[in-house]
Amino acid sequence: MQNVNLAAMSLCAVLAQVTLSGCDLKFQESDSRVIDERPIRLTSTPSNKRDPAWSPDGNRIVYSATKESTQLTSLPLAGGLAGPPFGTIRDNISGTQFAFSPDATRVVYRSASRGHLWLVHLASGNEFILTPNHREADDPAWSPDGEWIAYSVPGASGRRDIWTVPAIGGSPSQVTSNDDASHPSWAPDGRQLAIELRTDTTRIIQIIYLDSDSTLALTPDSTDNRGPSWSPTDSTIAYYSTRNDTTAIWTRAIGDTLEVRITPTLTSAVNPVWSTDGARIAYLTPTGVWVSARTGNILNSTAIATSNPVWAPGENQLVQTGIVENSVLEVFSLPDSSTRQITEDVMLQLDVAPNWFPDSETIVFARTRPDSALESHAIMTATYSGRRAEPLFSNFPAFISVDDPAVSPDGSLLIFGDGSRIFLSTLASRDVVDLTPFIGGNVREPGWSPAGNGFVCNAGGSLKVFATDSSLVVEERRIPGGFRNPVWSVSHPEFGESIAAESSSGIHALSAEDGSNNRLLIRGGSGPSWSPDAALLTYAFEGQIYVLRILLSLPD
Repeated sequence: MQNVNLAAMSLCAVLAQVTLSGCDLKFQESDSRVIDERPIRLTSTPSNKRDPAWSPDGNRIVYSATKESTQLTSLPLAGGLAGPPFGTIRDNISGTQFAFSPDATRVVYRSASRGHLWLVHLASGNEFILTPNHREADDPAWSPDGEWIAYSVPGASGRRDIWTVPAIGGSPSQVTSNDDASHPSWAPDGRQLAIELRTDTTRIIQIIYLDSDSTLALTPDSTDNRGPSWSPTDSTIAYYSTRNDTTAIWTRAIGDTLEVRITPTLTSAVNPVWSTDGARIAYLTPTGVWVSARTGNILNSTAIATSNPVWAPGENQLVQTGIVENSVLEVFSLPDSSTRQITEDVMLQLDVAPNWFPDSETIVFARTRPDSALESHAIMTATYSGRRAEPLFSNFPAFISVDDPAVSPDGSLLIFGDGSRIFLSTLASRDVVDLTPFIGGNVREPGWSPAGNGFVCNAGGSLKVFATDSSLVVEERRIPGGFRNPVWSVSHPEFGESIAAESSSGIHALSAEDGSNNRLLIRGGSGPSWSPDAALLTYAFEGQIYVLRILLSLPD
């Protein structure tokens, strides 16, 4: 009973601390009469969380947190292999959302998940928020000396304005006022900006002289012109314009009356950007990114898909973005509402499907390294206290995959699957036995009974329940219904032993005895796990971890 009381007190502490801290609690609606309050969200960080599992002492919840990052690599224009990555940004970015510093050591980018502009040093990965007061900042552009960053942000009226901020951080300065301006581009001397300005009828390219606050309309308001890009070597500005049902790249130098069309043979070309030597212009077409000389001769084309081409500073290469993932294990502590990461960040390494040993200190989980020459899988252990993760097996068989490793309640056995088979191992000997000859194939996601004398698993959408002893594995019953990810609870005062499982509609609780008394607990959740007293259920929903309290008795 001590663990039961501790679990209940811990959740109360979490609720009290979160409420007092003024956090934005998110509740999930439920139609079930089996619960007496809306589920409470425990986590809020941007990573996508899954597979929560309650510790046997009721103090902690472990889960897998998947993070998306963007790797910046080069795309040689003359063909051949891409060079080494410039670096990795721990966010999901693309297109006009990022810009290199002139020396290629830093990147400023807009975070889709967190908002704001962020500046990251590629060598160290250290980053800081550049626009703490401007969450909707976008269109970042570096000054030629690398000292300033211009950007656009909507004001109170919804019209965007241009601001500048020191690249080391600091107070921003407003350049335009309620003008509906965007896409700033710096002159080579850093004293002017070319911007896209929306008028009542169209868009024009305007020059802003920062020293005098005066302006110059580069293009007439009789044509629609967008996306200015200032040549790094002179006063020529590239932009795209829609005329006579054709969108083309044009250039015009300040002081000249003559416009030059760079893409005469294309019906659609947008988002021009100059190479660092000022000799070429890259732009986006329906078939990919093309590169032309400033005279209009087409030099290269590539099928990379991006919203805006980006040049590698000082290189004859374009930059392409690639989304990569990694996942780590984190533990939420219910007594103090703290979160601790317990496995290390390694790009493309996935730590998933955690479960606890009976000591409530050690965690077993599956690790995948899809970036290796031959995709590798391992069953690992880690501790809450921070000991480095270690393989549980010194010579792990080359399984196709690993799902849901789980230690028996007495700590003597390990059960796990590979997507279609289930395996059993004694932890003393580490010998692995394939249970397929005894239980059949197409089985996965095994979970122990509370007494450790049986397990439940997903068998092609039905649930299969098996009894075990020292020498036998016997199928006892099958529970139909399109269920997956089953977990087995201790006896509940009202419902007895229950199996929680996912379906297409949400998380259900079923009688472990015969699958009867099917109750929909919550709509849309995944990865359920019972608290030690079966009074609480944790699960994942929309990438965050929730806790749901189960009624001790049904309402009248």
